[in-house]
Amino acid sequence: MRRYLDSHGIPIPAPSTSALWAASTACVYAGVSVEELRGRYMRAYGAISPAADAELDRIVAELTEVINQMNAALVEIKNAAIKTAPPSLPATGRDTAE
Repeated sequence: MRRYLDSHGIPIPAPSTSALWAASTACVYAGVSVEELRGRYMRAYGAISPAADAELDRIVAELTEVINQMNAALVEIKNAAIKTAPPSLPATGRDTAE
């Protein structure tokens, strides 16, 4: 894409969204999707056994823990970046990973 834009004289705008913000947003959407795997939501597709309900809840708990760990890592990265960022580069509202 960059090569195409350059070859046609189209200026490339500066990034307006931080990678941390994008990753944090992806985690939010993943969390919502994982929550919808719970048995009470899956019943809309048909009856499920109590064992399947329990297994779905266990899977949701495991995936939610992974997403929470990812969010915590993003917060740590953000905090480390704030400590080391030059004072001339203020964080924008989209630079949050919380």
